[in-house]
Formats: sequence, C-alpha cells, structure tokens
Amino acid sequence: MKLSPTKWTRPPHTKPSHVGYKPPTLVGNSYLGRCYRSTRDRARVAGLNTWGLAAMNAVGCEQFDEAGLRAIMAANPSERYVVIDLRQEFHGFIDGRPISWVSVENSNWGNVGLALSDVVIKEVEKVNELILNCDGALIVPAYATFKSEPLAPPLVIADVSTARVETEAELVQRLGTGYFRLPITDHGRCSDADLDVLIFVLHRIAAQGDTTAIIHCQAGGGRTTLVMTLYDMLLNARHVKCVDIIQRQLALRPPHVRKAAKPPKNQLRLDMIVEKDLLKRVFYMWGER
Repeated sequence: MKLSPTKWTRPPHTKPSHVGYKPPTLVGNSYLGRCYRSTRDRARVAGLNTWGLAAMNAVGCEQFDEAGLRAIMAANPSERYVVIDLRQEFHGFIDGRPISWVSVENSNWGNVGLALSDVVIKEVEKVNELILNCDGALIVPAYATFKSEPLAPPLVIADVSTARVETEAELVQRLGTGYFRLPITDHGRCSDADLDVLIFVLHRIAAQGDTTAIIHCQAGGGRTTLVMTLYDMLLNARHVKCVDIIQRQLALRPPHVRKAAKPPKNQLRLDMIVEKDLLKRVFYMWGER
C-alpha cells in the first residue's frame, strides 16, 4: 500500500552527513533480554487502553542470540514467526552469538546512504572475511567494553574454521522463521520509501493470522519502539487514540529503559527524535482514515 503525498504531509527526515570517521570495529553483543517486551504482557500496561494490543502478536527486543530467539519463540507460541531486523549497521553471528561492526565515533552511522542491497552485499563480505582471514582462535571484545561501559567478558571462539559463521538472515531462516530487513539509521526514523515497504510487510504479517512479529534493533530502544508503535497504529488507529497508542508502547518497555531515556545533548540527535515523534502523529492521522 503506497502512501500518496497528496493524502498526507510527510515530516522532515534528517540524515547524518558526517559519517565514516574510522573503520568499524568487530565487537560481540550479549543478549540478556533486558529490552524484551511483548504486546501480550498485560501487567506493564495495566490501567491503560489495551484495545487490540494483544492481537498484534508483536515482540520487541535488543539484538538476540540464537538461544534468545528460540526462547522468544517458545514464550510466544504462534503458527508462524517473522523477524523484522531494523539494523542498518553490519552484523552477523558466530556459533549463534551475535557480532557487530560498530564505531563510537560515528554513532553507528557508517552505512548511512547505502541501499539495502549494498548493505547486505558488504555484510556478507565481512562475514565471509572472518572465515577466510581468521586462522584458529578469535577473541572479540564485548560491545559494552568498547563503549567504555561496565566490563563484560569478550566473545572467545576457539577455532573459527570449525565455527558456524552466518548472517542474521541465514540464522533466522535456519530456524524456520521468516525474515525481513528494514535498515533504519540509528537514532532516526525510516525513510519515506522504506515506510511504504514497511506498511506493505506489516499488512501481510497481520493478514496471515497466527503470526508473531519479532522486531529488534541494536539495543531494542528507539528504532524498535518506533516500528512497534507504527504497527499498533496501522492496526488500531481507528479504535484507539494516538496518545493512548504511544503511551502503551512506551509503557511496554522495561522499567530500566524508561528511566534511562533522556533527551540527548547533541542537537542532531534531538532533531532526529523530534522527527520520529512527528512521524508517529502524522502516520496516526493517515491510519485513522
């Protein structure tokens, strides 16, 4: 379903222009389920308008590992599952454990401007380089340590030549789950073109019936919350007020995430957050009709 510009005014879309300071560094991600939430969780939205929420069958989380994805599916029984990967930055898996190529200097903006096809091609090249260029053991620093946060153990691979190295698409499909990649710039909103594609995909998922959408980004915060909110609006805007949908999607996030959400000091990031909020409200008015 393509949204005609004549039917609604699309909000601004700021793209970072100062990117690519240094080559990204390979780091390991640890899935702890800290940002996990499900639209079936009634406790977190107690007292709020929950009309149509549970029927969404949607889960939000940070970057999972293979065991974490299996646990998410086990906790949300459905006939089908579709993973919606919102990460624009390169990432993959070694023996089911997630790895990423990130850079603190450019806020994960190294792939800004790249088409999805280019991101996928370069990502596959990076994953294959690990197999070809690593002989023997590989020690990957933890992402938390790389960001100067509390120390976390590194990811240690005894022998890369015998390890299973794969992209997220390969891992997800190996588990028999559907996969859709929508690369959104970290801290920002999706492009207008990607929004049209997202609407089509979400409609298809909803039309399939007993299907759980597993939506994630790097940390399970901004991008994940944005898409879960848009999905909620797409299905329920005719029955639930805009403020109620936004409020319940924020309430679904774990308490520590809600407490940690602070306005950024960087003006560019602040502008991008404002644009995300404006997109939600404009999108709601379109969905309401």
